[in-house]
Amino acid sequence: MDSMKRCLMLAQVLIGSAASASHRCVFMHGLGMPNSSAPTEIDTDDYWGGDSNIIRLTPFCSSRTYIHQDTVTRAWDNAEMHKAVCEAALGEGSNDTVIRDTVLFAHSMGNLIFADAIRQGACSLDTSSHFVSIAAPWYGSKAS
Repeated sequence: MDSMKRCLMLAQVLIGSAASASHRCVFMHGLGMPNSSAPTEIDTDDYWGGDSNIIRLTPFCSSRTYIHQDTVTRAWDNAEMHKAVCEAALGEGSNDTVIRDTVLFAHSMGNLIFADAIRQGACSLDTSSHFVSIAAPWYGSKAS
C-alpha cells in the first residue's frame, strides 16, 4: 500500500468522526505539475490515486476540488499560487478569507504553498476546517 493511500485512510479515521458529509475537500498536489489550470472536480491526473479511491477513502467529503498549479517553474512562496489555493479552498464566489467546513489535503510542496498562504494572510482556517499534511518537506528539500 502506498503512503498516499495510507495517509488518506488515516485521515478517514481521524476526520471521519469529526467531519460530517457536508465538508468540502480540497486537494493540493506537490512538485512536478508543469501547468496551471482551473480547479476540477475529478482527479484528472490520477495524482491522488484516481476518483474511485478518493471517493472510497474520503466519505466525509460532500464535494472534492483538485487544484492544478504550475509547481515546476514557480516556487512555494509564489503569491499567485497562494491566491489559487485560497480561492479553491474558500469555494466559488466566496468573498470571505476564512476557510470554513473544509478539509484541505496537501502533498509535499503543496503543504508549503498552503502554509505560506496562511502565513502571508491570503486566507485562514476556521476551527470547522482541517488541514491534512502528507509528506511535507517542513525542513527543506532540494526540489521544493
